[in-house]
Amino acid sequence: MKAFIRRYINRLTEGQIFKNTDLNSCGSRGSIDVVLSDLVKEERIVRLTSGLYMKGDATTTRPSNLEVAREKAQAFGHQLIEEADQPTTFAGIPTPGKNELTFYFTGNTTSFLYGDTRIILKALSPRKFRTLKKQRELERTVTIPHGNAELLKKFRDFLSQPGRVR
Repeated sequence: MKAFIRRYINRLTEGQIFKNTDLNSCGSRGSIDVVLSDLVKEERIVRLTSGLYMKGDATTTRPSNLEVAREKAQAFGHQLIEEADQPTTFAGIPTPGKNELTFYFTGNTTSFLYGDTRIILKALSPRKFRTLKKQRELERTVTIPHGNAELLKKFRDFLSQPGRVR
């Protein structure tokens, strides 16, 4: 089994992300986890977060928070909610004062650590998605001087009041 997993990893390109569930045909979950743990110790692969690995070593460039969030959402059988013309519009919303990023997706709300950042995958219903999209469109149409974070926060608070955006 260890040889099969090594062959699978050798076929990957440097920096390519894979899931532990990609190896389910090799054996039991526990034995796969033991082999993956050994390969991490040997620095053949890098553990990004629970269930996600990458071919490479300590010098390999790590994927972005957005890429990891996409892969994790796919591991759950869901996808991130993104706009085609601006993929990061609903992705990577920082939590003030904390090292957290929120990404909206089609599954149930969950979170995980990637490095020192907590990534939150937040459930978003179609109705809430339309409301959030309208808020973002309004934010783009209002001119707020660059660097005036307080004014932008007040505007977002105003938009988030019940009944403001429909």
